[in-house]
Amino acid sequence: MQDLKILIIGGNAAGLAAASRAKRIDPRLNVTVLEKGPYISYSTCGIPYYLAKMVSAADLIAYTPESFEKERGIKVRNYTRVDQISPSRKRVTATRADTGERAEFSYERLLIATGVRPKVPSIPGTDLKNVFTIIDLQDALHFNEALQNSIRVAIIGAGYVGLEMAECLQALGKTVHLYERAPHVLPGMDADMAQIIEYELQRFGIRLSLNANVLALAGSEGHVTGVKAASGLGIDPAEVVLLDTGVVPNVDLAREAGIRDFGECLHGNERAGHLCSRQLCRNVLRHSQAARPALHRNRRRKARAGRRRQYGRASYEVLWRDRHDCFEGL
Repeated sequence: MQDLKILIIGGNAAGLAAASRAKRIDPRLNVTVLEKGPYISYSTCGIPYYLAKMVSAADLIAYTPESFEKERGIKVRNYTRVDQISPSRKRVTATRADTGERAEFSYERLLIATGVRPKVPSIPGTDLKNVFTIIDLQDALHFNEALQNSIRVAIIGAGYVGLEMAECLQALGKTVHLYERAPHVLPGMDADMAQIIEYELQRFGIRLSLNANVLALAGSEGHVTGVKAASGLGIDPAEVVLLDTGVVPNVDLAREAGIRDFGECLHGNERAGHLCSRQLCRNVLRHSQAARPALHRNRRRKARAGRRRQYGRASYEVLWRDRHDCFEGL
């Protein structure tokens, strides 16, 4: 197993946890992580407090690519966007996001940990300037820039993330209007509990619109200017809009590589958090595996980083455990 080449797509919590677990099991392994953005190993849950200026962006970052490689012996290639996986050739083609340079990486085992992408509502105006979704730290930095010259902020979606953002932006002195299409905030919570939260939100000056089906975002000269909801009259002014309307698995790359049906591939023991490697070997992606954060259909945006790390570790354990019946001799 010396110098076995393991390639991981995604420098998120799951991908880095799998990489670290691989090195702990066998320090001789050649492990490389590809990340499309500039940052790895940071606290997603701390982003609202960065926006509220309670912490700096640097405080959220645990490792840089350089420090991660120095401490753990794992190569990290950031600014590297994977364009295609070629399972038959055991190659991945990628593009450097900062220079446009093309690159190719070989692997013997591949882990796909591409996480989620925002679920943007199908309404007019979501493409206007100053309309944001936040999935990673880079999104938060862009959102923070827009906040500097803005007072009125509309948040569409009163889930965990929407409430945290509302609290922190109100503390920052912004005028916050929170929209939720359900009858109460935190739709997964009992209504009587949600009423306590709603009372506190309004007590601190956050405007709350419930049963609010947002029909469109209004704009002028390419910039967002307001929100049109079915429950209101006219257009509520807004200089910045944050969409907290959920996420969907970011499976496009895996699907293009030939994984056809994610539901059938899920292992019977879902707590293991991985795709069944035997199914993958029989069907399409030999020598490959996918971390559950990219494939679970019902993951919530607010899932804790500890759970994501658990999925990453479990995914690598499957690669290691099944090496005799799936990988040797192929």
